[in-house]
Amino acid sequence: MQREKDFVKIYGESVNEALSVMGPHIARIIKIHVQEKYSIRLTDTYNNPHELTNALIATIDGGTRVIQRRILRILYEKMGIEPNFVISTNFEEKILEAKKLFEKKE
Repeated sequence: MQREKDFVKIYGESVNEALSVMGPHIARIIKIHVQEKYSIRLTDTYNNPHELTNALIATIDGGTRVIQRRILRILYEKMGIEPNFVISTNFEEKILEAKKLFEKKE
């Protein structure tokens, strides 16, 4: 259970850091969109990253892939794991894989 809490913290930090590149106003709009549409905080999308993808598409469309790649890069860096995949692959799948890897890591 503690490993999941640690992952949630790292995931949230990664999402917030990645969104910061868009500026505070866009980051806030994305956060509000997720809260209003899904009734959850942006950082709680770790179990269903598709919700994050939908929010990114709805708010920044063309910048979605850039933010997703940034999230993955930051997340894996914080986990201390070298990604063994191309960053442009399936975002949602890679987030869920990262969670599993982190929970197994000691």
